[in-house]
Amino acid sequence: MFRNPIFWAWVALLALGGVYTLGWTTDNRVERWVGQTGATPGFELLAERFGGDEFVLVRSERLMLDAEDRMTAWRASTEALRAAPAAAVVFDPLELAPDGAPLERLAAAAERPVVRALGLVDTEAPFRVDRIVTVRPGATPAERNALSAAVDDLRRRTEERGETFACAGHPLVATALDAEARRVEQVFAPLLVVAAALAVAAFLRSARLAIAALLPAGAASIGARAALRAAGVDSDLILVAVGPVAFVLVLAAVMHPVVAFKRHLVRGVDPSDAWRKARREKLRAGIAAAVTTAAGFGVFLTSGMTSVAIFGGTISVTMVAAIPVTFVGLGAILGHRSFGGLAAGTSNEPARRPWTRWARRVVCHRKGVLAGLALTFALGGAGFTRLSSETNPLGYFPRGHVLASDFASIEASGTPLSTVDVLAQREDGAPFELAAVSNETLGAALAADPDASSVLGPATVAADVRAEGGAAASLAIPVALRASERLDSNGEVARWTVRVPTVESAPMRAIVERLEERARAWGDANGARILVAGSVPSMLAMQDVLISTLVRSILLTALVSAAFFVFVTRDPRELAAAFIANFAPLSVVALGAWIAGVPLDGATVMVAACVLGLAVDNTLHLLLAARRTGVPLAAQATPSPRARLRAFDVVGTAAFVSSAALALGFGALALSGFAPTARFGALAALGCVAAFASDMVVLPAVWVRTRTGS
Repeated sequence: MFRNPIFWAWVALLALGGVYTLGWTTDNRVERWVGQTGATPGFELLAERFGGDEFVLVRSERLMLDAEDRMTAWRASTEALRAAPAAAVVFDPLELAPDGAPLERLAAAAERPVVRALGLVDTEAPFRVDRIVTVRPGATPAERNALSAAVDDLRRRTEERGETFACAGHPLVATALDAEARRVEQVFAPLLVVAAALAVAAFLRSARLAIAALLPAGAASIGARAALRAAGVDSDLILVAVGPVAFVLVLAAVMHPVVAFKRHLVRGVDPSDAWRKARREKLRAGIAAAVTTAAGFGVFLTSGMTSVAIFGGTISVTMVAAIPVTFVGLGAILGHRSFGGLAAGTSNEPARRPWTRWARRVVCHRKGVLAGLALTFALGGAGFTRLSSETNPLGYFPRGHVLASDFASIEASGTPLSTVDVLAQREDGAPFELAAVSNETLGAALAADPDASSVLGPATVAADVRAEGGAAASLAIPVALRASERLDSNGEVARWTVRVPTVESAPMRAIVERLEERARAWGDANGARILVAGSVPSMLAMQDVLISTLVRSILLTALVSAAFFVFVTRDPRELAAAFIANFAPLSVVALGAWIAGVPLDGATVMVAACVLGLAVDNTLHLLLAARRTGVPLAAQATPSPRARLRAFDVVGTAAFVSSAALALGFGALALSGFAPTARFGALAALGCVAAFASDMVVLPAVWVRTRTGS
């Protein structure tokens, strides 16, 4: 093989593609995710008139403001935050206080209505001051990285002075998610390849065969990522899985012809003839399995989330393209004379695994298997209905991660970090009169909600301006309302921001609905259109899209699989057996997710389709192996029980090798400290094991109708 120029040409192409994909950028900004779910008028109006709701809260505790040099350092740190390209406004409470001694300025700032409403200053020792950095709309990931670096530098300087530092906010989370996604690409995806390679080499007992089998899978992985980069599509929490998923799916498809090739080669057949025989045996089943998998992932094109749709379409196209690449490319490598010595090196191979004997045993214990199957479906159905989605993206990070720790400490101190924005717009489109929005009516109604920690509205800003006094206070109020983003530049949209605790989806949804109900009552009385906006309501809408995607993908995949199974078999019992065997692994995965408390997110929502694709692959090979080769499907009779049992020997070894390699490969992803990747890897590995067990236990029990097992 290593003397084959085609092999080295393939390796060179893979190396060039791999280098190209290193430049694939990631983008996990909130507005990018929210913009994928379709029409979000509240979020769009908030972004258009006020630049969105993204902010970073920077907390400094145990302040040592006992000397002027400390205040100088404080002002310098505020200016450093302000200089970050992603920063739009930096709100420093101490800048609102008149000049004076540091502690006097702290006390004066704490009395300002805006500062008091938001709880930004605590004058009780140890002193605390919170600064708020709003993010410029449209700030790029690179600019957000610069802001994150400025915050990290501020953390270091603050802690060097013996003070306590904490920070939180979606922009920092997005930057950290970008870093974790790159880590998945650079560390855990290669680890998956290494684990799969070792497993394949161990089971095939040939390093050369393992390398040959990995070439098409590597081409699929690199090709999919390179295509997305060339199309200008950035990676994210979902698309980062394109490479690993393409790799394992194609590897599963490749193992069947490779194992068949080795079987013929060990029998003394010439390499070129061995490959022709393997191709003749596996081409039809390989095409059927690949097209079924492609169609299964293609159903994601109907998703309301763009990244999920792109993911499904990319995997679908990759699977279709993998068939000619695999059978043509592998033929040029495996058919080479350099593989002629493989037979001698494997002549001492142990006897073929007794898969037929195993299937007979399963048939003899059919009642017990069916009872266990019924229990699995019942528990899996219960687990599926209890799956929940995750609201807080900080749950993606490992325990002890600095962002998660800071977030938890700030929330525990009584400062909620989730916000819900209420926007009011007059139904006639005219500007608001100042008196209509600067009264306490709506703000008081929102603040009366039991979960509302604080409300920042026009009335609070107006009170803050009046607190400064002076004859020009009334003239300064409109300017202050616009500067504080409580009223847009045209005076047409007013804004109230409500701080609420960060909780799971169901209670958060209840909070948003209560706030919307209170706001609509005010809008009806004042002739205003009310929109509840912001990242939190949009995230809830995105989770609805994820759940609907999961349900729709399973249903559509079931229909697509049914069409292909009908094409392969005309026997209703055989069709039912194939369906049962392929959906049993989904029940196992749903049960495992329920027991482990795994929530639905952008990665785990795709596990079901991935597992179903793997299960369909081996099942189709079994169904076709039981039929006479060289006869059109339409002319083939229903296979006999003996032929069905014999199919397990024909396919069993390849199914075992591919399933074990994929389980180990996905299991490597489970070692990631990044929760979506770890969850996806663990559930997919569980699904691989369950899919193989279903084909080897459930399928013979419901497919082979014989008492004797003959």
